[in-house]
Amino acid sequence: MSQPPQDLVLATLGAAARLPGKALALYLAIKHRCDVVGRSTVTLPSSLLREFGIDRDAKARGLRALEEAGTIEVDRDGRRAARIILLS
Repeated sequence: MSQPPQDLVLATLGAAARLPGKALALYLAIKHRCDVVGRSTVTLPSSLLREFGIDRDAKARGLRALEEAGTIEVDRDGRRAARIILLS
């Protein structure tokens, strides 16, 4: 996975920081997971979410907010964990 330009990273962090609730923490967890696995599409283990202080409801609200802000796409399959695609 190639690294985006620094100004894009800063703009994305700023956008996530302006979102309500745990959206910034969730974005950081997604970014961390993408960096660890080396892909832009990931799932989020509950253990990682716990480390960031994100519960199930905060995850759902945060994913919707980040998706509306255009920083991620979410592939929701009712039977499996949501697959999150980091766009920026």
